Amino acid sequence: MFTTPFFSLKSEKIQLILEPEPVFDRTAVITLLRDFSGRNVFRLSTTEIFTALQSNIRHIQSVEKSLLLPDGIRVRVTSF
Repeated sequence: MFTTPFFSLKSEKIQLILEPEPVFDRTAVITLLRDFSGRNVFRLSTTEIFTALQSNIRHIQSVEKSLLLPDGIRVRVTSF
């Protein structure tokens, strides 16, 4: 199940929710998330996504990830 390409993240299947929206640059965040494309959605950890975003974007308080099976994710990014 973890090795099949059926569960590989597709960049067009990444949904992004920013709270509040004006604090973040949506294009920058989605570009960073697209770096995870091709990876298995079950192997992507919330901590890994948080670390990648936090190292490039300021004011991130939390990141929540949920799966959109079979090949997508929803990421909610919250500011301080």
